[in-house]
Amino acid sequence: MMLVSAVAVFAGTLFYFYYLDKPLTGDATQYDKLGWNLAQGNGYSLSESGPYEPTMLRDPAYPFFLACVYTVFGHKIFIVYIIQILLFSLTSVLFYLIARGILDERSARYSSLFIACCPTLANYSTLLYSESFFIFLLALSIYFFIRTGSGKKDARYFVVSAVLLGFTVLCKTIMVFFFIFYLIFIYLNSGTGSLRGFLRSYSLRIVLFLLVFVVTVAPWVIRNKYVFGVSNFNYSGSTVLLARAQRSNYPYEKKKAEITYIFSEYLGSRLYPDTFHTPKDAVLGEPYLMKEEIERLQQEGFSPAETKRILEKEARDMIKSHPFRFIFNTPVEFLRLMGFMYIPALNYTDILDKAKESRSFAFTLASIKGAYRLTAYPLVFLAVFGICLSGKEWRRNFMAIAPILYINGMYCVLSGYPRYSVPLIPFYLMFAASGFLDSRKRRMA
Repeated sequence: MMLVSAVAVFAGTLFYFYYLDKPLTGDATQYDKLGWNLAQGNGYSLSESGPYEPTMLRDPAYPFFLACVYTVFGHKIFIVYIIQILLFSLTSVLFYLIARGILDERSARYSSLFIACCPTLANYSTLLYSESFFIFLLALSIYFFIRTGSGKKDARYFVVSAVLLGFTVLCKTIMVFFFIFYLIFIYLNSGTGSLRGFLRSYSLRIVLFLLVFVVTVAPWVIRNKYVFGVSNFNYSGSTVLLARAQRSNYPYEKKKAEITYIFSEYLGSRLYPDTFHTPKDAVLGEPYLMKEEIERLQQEGFSPAETKRILEKEARDMIKSHPFRFIFNTPVEFLRLMGFMYIPALNYTDILDKAKESRSFAFTLASIKGAYRLTAYPLVFLAVFGICLSGKEWRRNFMAIAPILYINGMYCVLSGYPRYSVPLIPFYLMFAASGFLDSRKRRMA
């Protein structure tokens, strides 16, 4: 495991030096403001000066993590990168332990090494985004929970896993219903043979798990209800759903352009240069329009909670008017999620500006990005193959399969975006390694 840790640290360090002198952009600026305001005692606010107005735009776990780092080390973003690189290293080791517990030693070694070498995961460890922290929390929660399912009677594993699952939800609200898969795993591995016997033997443990989970997430929901009058984790979900509804109602020509952009931003910009303002708009669903709508509503005096309700109503009305379009657009959302093999550093401003100045550089950049993105398809195929080969052990493997099913399913319904699938890469790599090694063993037999 020393080798895996060293490889992960080395891969993350390569991106660390690239980002060291780069300014923050996009969501990173908001996370940074939230973390620094918390560290300064200004509350959970995006305001740059007083009065510091509270917000519920972002999930709280990652900003609180940043606040802890800033409190100890000061407002030094490079320290965050170093800590996240170390978390990435620990994540690679965690997946080794998970794979060793449900697959075999050889698959565990290969999958953890592949995770440590993955450019996408290494790149995210040096971004002020929540993905690296989220993957670490999810892996840690699953690791402890798998230990409870191995027949051990120690309730501490349930408590630790429940707390970590709560932090995972507070990092990404989409995971709020994932606890159901934990309960299913308990039942599948209980060996009781009947639902009555299962409830008799495990009811207290289930109640303990759910109670700790609810206690972990409840304070944030109560805070939002008290401050904003909304019993929710954040209000960014309304814009995500609205983007999904808008894409479902694209005209035929724009839909063709959208699908082309999913496979290749370069090809999409060449074939459909006037369809979207930027390639990013094709991926996100014209976010600038929603940003303008949010700013307009807030300028008119609507509170964040009222703005959320207005956007949700607009999304619901759009879905109700064309429900079949919304349903049939689900495969397109899945294709969008399949673009998870990308390197954020290649989309940075200075590289994109250079691509605008040089056609040959633009073509080379597009070729690298396109070739790397296409690796997602054989990776997922190998992962599915590995899951199928281990079909007899599906009960044991359930908690590693569950995130793949849950995250893909939820985002296909809500809104697909390649970044949302990044946390699934370690799970794909784990089963892909198992599938590759199993198929190789069968050929040699």
